[in-house]
Amino acid sequence: MLRSPLLILILTIVYLIVIIYNIFKKTPPMQIFVFSALYVYLGAVVSLVFFPFPFQQSYLEHLRSLPYQPQNNIVPFKEIIQIWEYDTGLDFLKQIGGNILMLCPFGFLVPLVLQRPKFSKVLLLGFLFSVLLETAQLVLDTIINYNYRTADVDDLICNTLGVLVGYLAWRLLEKPFSLTSMMGREIRS
Repeated sequence: MLRSPLLILILTIVYLIVIIYNIFKKTPPMQIFVFSALYVYLGAVVSLVFFPFPFQQSYLEHLRSLPYQPQNNIVPFKEIIQIWEYDTGLDFLKQIGGNILMLCPFGFLVPLVLQRPKFSKVLLLGFLFSVLLETAQLVLDTIINYNYRTADVDDLICNTLGVLVGYLAWRLLEKPFSLTSMMGREIRS
Protein backbone atom coordinates (compact mmCIF):
# COMPACT_ATOMS: atom_id res chain seq x y z
CA MET A 1 0.00 0.00 0.00
CA LEU A 2 1.45 3.34 -1.02
CA ARG A 3 0.83 5.87 1.72
CA SER A 4 1.18 9.64 1.79
CA PRO A 5 4.53 10.23 3.62
CA LEU A 6 6.42 10.29 0.31
CA LEU A 7 3.96 12.85 -1.04
CA ILE A 8 4.37 14.91 2.13
CA LEU A 9 8.16 14.86 1.79
CA ILE A 10 8.04 15.97 -1.85
CA LEU A 11 5.48 18.71 -1.12
CA THR A 12 7.54 19.94 1.84
CA ILE A 13 10.67 20.30 -0.28
CA VAL A 14 8.79 22.16 -3.03
CA TYR A 15 7.06 24.31 -0.41
CA LEU A 16 10.35 25.30 1.26
CA ILE A 17 11.87 26.28 -2.09
CA VAL A 18 8.86 28.46 -2.94
CA ILE A 19 8.80 30.08 0.53
CA ILE A 20 12.52 30.88 0.43
CA TYR A 21 12.06 32.38 -3.04
CA ASN A 22 9.15 34.53 -1.80
CA ILE A 23 11.10 35.72 1.24
CA PHE A 24 13.98 36.86 -0.99
CA LYS A 25 11.42 38.49 -3.29
CA LYS A 26 10.10 40.37 -0.22
CA THR A 27 6.56 39.09 -0.60
CA PRO A 28 4.25 40.45 2.15
CA PRO A 29 3.95 38.00 5.08
CA MET A 30 0.14 37.74 4.73
CA GLN A 31 0.49 36.63 1.09
CA ILE A 32 3.03 34.00 2.15
CA PHE A 33 0.66 32.84 4.90
CA VAL A 34 -2.33 32.53 2.54
CA PHE A 35 -0.22 30.79 -0.10
CA SER A 36 1.01 28.41 2.62
CA ALA A 37 -2.54 27.68 3.77
CA LEU A 38 -3.64 26.97 0.19
CA TYR A 39 -0.61 24.77 -0.46
CA VAL A 40 -1.10 22.71 2.71
CA TYR A 41 -4.83 22.43 1.97
CA LEU A 42 -4.26 21.20 -1.61
CA GLY A 43 -1.70 18.67 -0.36
CA ALA A 44 -4.20 17.43 2.24
CA VAL A 45 -6.92 17.04 -0.42
CA VAL A 46 -4.60 15.05 -2.69
CA SER A 47 -3.57 12.89 0.26
CA LEU A 48 -7.18 12.32 1.30
CA VAL A 49 -8.39 11.50 -2.21
CA PHE A 50 -5.57 9.20 -3.35
CA PHE A 51 -3.96 7.58 -0.31
CA PRO A 52 -3.50 4.89 0.76
CA PHE A 53 -3.10 3.54 -2.77
CA PRO A 54 -2.70 -0.18 -3.46
CA PHE A 55 0.09 -1.17 -5.78
CA GLN A 56 1.05 -4.67 -4.61
CA GLN A 57 -0.17 -7.22 -7.11
CA SER A 58 -1.22 -9.74 -4.45
CA TYR A 59 -3.41 -7.17 -2.67
CA LEU A 60 -4.97 -6.06 -5.96
CA GLU A 61 -5.74 -9.69 -6.84
CA HIS A 62 -7.43 -10.06 -3.45
CA LEU A 63 -9.52 -6.91 -4.07
CA ARG A 64 -10.52 -8.14 -7.53
CA SER A 65 -11.68 -11.47 -6.05
CA LEU A 66 -14.16 -9.83 -3.66
CA PRO A 67 -17.85 -10.16 -4.58
CA TYR A 68 -18.51 -6.39 -4.46
CA GLN A 69 -16.72 -4.33 -7.07
CA PRO A 70 -17.03 -0.53 -6.73
CA GLN A 71 -18.39 1.17 -9.85
CA ASN A 72 -17.72 4.56 -11.39
CA ASN A 73 -20.76 6.81 -11.72
CA ILE A 74 -21.50 9.09 -14.68
CA VAL A 75 -25.21 9.61 -13.94
CA PRO A 76 -25.82 12.90 -12.09
CA PHE A 77 -27.46 12.53 -8.65
CA LYS A 78 -27.56 8.70 -8.86
CA GLU A 79 -25.31 8.09 -5.85
CA ILE A 80 -26.79 11.02 -3.91
CA ILE A 81 -30.30 9.59 -4.30
CA GLN A 82 -29.15 6.04 -3.46
CA ILE A 83 -27.39 7.22 -0.32
CA TRP A 84 -30.43 9.28 0.67
CA GLU A 85 -32.85 6.37 0.14
CA TYR A 86 -30.88 3.38 1.38
CA ASP A 87 -28.20 4.50 3.83
CA THR A 88 -28.32 6.09 7.26
CA GLY A 89 -28.24 9.83 7.79
CA LEU A 90 -24.67 9.44 8.98
CA ASP A 91 -23.62 7.87 5.67
CA PHE A 92 -25.34 10.68 3.77
CA LEU A 93 -23.64 13.29 5.93
CA LYS A 94 -20.25 11.60 5.56
CA GLN A 95 -20.40 11.08 1.78
CA ILE A 96 -22.28 14.16 0.60
CA GLY A 97 -21.29 16.55 3.38
CA GLY A 98 -17.68 15.40 3.18
CA ASN A 99 -17.50 16.10 -0.54
CA ILE A 100 -19.05 19.54 -0.05
CA LEU A 101 -16.79 20.43 2.89
CA MET A 102 -13.67 19.15 1.13
CA LEU A 103 -13.68 22.01 -1.38
CA CYS A 104 -15.05 24.81 0.85
CA PRO A 105 -11.51 25.98 1.72
CA PHE A 106 -10.74 26.14 -2.02
CA GLY A 107 -13.61 28.60 -2.52
CA PHE A 108 -12.39 30.67 0.43
CA LEU A 109 -8.62 30.67 -0.16
CA VAL A 110 -8.45 31.03 -3.94
CA PRO A 111 -10.06 34.53 -3.92
CA LEU A 112 -7.35 35.60 -1.50
CA VAL A 113 -4.64 34.39 -3.88
CA LEU A 114 -6.16 35.71 -7.11
CA GLN A 115 -5.65 39.33 -8.14
CA ARG A 116 -9.25 39.63 -9.40
CA PRO A 117 -11.38 37.14 -7.48
CA LYS A 118 -14.47 36.97 -9.70
CA PHE A 119 -17.09 34.39 -8.76
CA SER A 120 -17.09 32.73 -12.18
CA LYS A 121 -13.32 32.33 -12.16
CA VAL A 122 -13.21 30.84 -8.65
CA LEU A 123 -16.10 28.48 -9.43
CA LEU A 124 -14.49 27.40 -12.72
CA LEU A 125 -11.14 26.75 -11.01
CA GLY A 126 -12.87 24.70 -8.30
CA PHE A 127 -14.83 22.74 -10.89
CA LEU A 128 -11.65 22.05 -12.89
CA PHE A 129 -9.78 20.98 -9.74
CA SER A 130 -12.60 18.54 -8.97
CA VAL A 131 -12.57 17.27 -12.58
CA LEU A 132 -8.81 16.75 -12.24
CA LEU A 133 -9.29 14.72 -9.03
CA GLU A 134 -12.03 12.54 -10.52
CA THR A 135 -10.16 12.03 -13.79
CA ALA A 136 -6.96 11.10 -11.94
CA GLN A 137 -8.93 8.55 -9.92
CA LEU A 138 -10.30 7.07 -13.15
CA VAL A 139 -6.85 6.92 -14.74
CA LEU A 140 -5.25 5.33 -11.68
CA ASP A 141 -8.08 2.80 -11.47
CA THR A 142 -7.54 1.95 -15.13
CA ILE A 143 -3.81 1.48 -14.56
CA ILE A 144 -4.32 -0.95 -11.66
CA ASN A 145 -7.40 -2.54 -13.28
CA TYR A 146 -9.56 -2.07 -10.19
CA ASN A 147 -11.87 0.74 -9.04
CA TYR A 148 -10.09 1.45 -5.77
CA ARG A 149 -11.11 5.11 -5.78
CA THR A 150 -14.18 5.50 -7.96
CA ALA A 151 -14.79 8.45 -10.25
CA ASP A 152 -18.23 9.89 -9.51
CA VAL A 153 -20.05 12.78 -11.16
CA ASP A 154 -21.91 13.32 -7.87
CA ASP A 155 -18.57 14.04 -6.19
CA LEU A 156 -17.97 16.65 -8.88
CA ILE A 157 -21.37 18.23 -8.14
CA CYS A 158 -20.81 18.23 -4.37
CA ASN A 159 -17.23 19.51 -4.69
CA THR A 160 -18.38 22.40 -6.89
CA LEU A 161 -21.13 23.20 -4.38
CA GLY A 162 -18.41 23.25 -1.72
CA VAL A 163 -16.43 25.81 -3.75
CA LEU A 164 -19.60 27.93 -3.93
CA VAL A 165 -20.10 27.71 -0.14
CA GLY A 166 -16.44 28.64 0.47
CA TYR A 167 -16.67 31.58 -1.94
CA LEU A 168 -19.86 32.84 -0.24
CA ALA A 169 -18.09 32.62 3.14
CA TRP A 170 -15.22 34.67 1.69
CA ARG A 171 -17.69 37.28 0.37
CA LEU A 172 -19.40 37.49 3.76
CA LEU A 173 -16.12 37.89 5.65
CA GLU A 174 -14.13 39.93 3.11
CA LYS A 175 -15.51 43.37 3.86
CA PRO A 176 -15.91 43.16 7.67
CA PHE A 177 -12.40 41.76 8.07
CA SER A 178 -10.77 43.55 5.09
CA LEU A 179 -9.34 40.23 3.85
CA THR A 180 -8.37 41.51 0.40
CA SER A 181 -6.73 44.67 1.71
CA MET A 182 -4.71 42.54 4.16
CA MET A 183 -3.31 40.90 1.06
CA GLY A 184 -2.15 44.31 -0.16
CA ARG A 185 -4.71 44.90 -2.92
CA GLU A 186 -8.23 46.17 -3.53
CA ILE A 187 -11.23 43.99 -4.29
CA ARG A 188 -12.41 44.08 -7.92
CA SER A 189 -15.19 41.53 -8.20
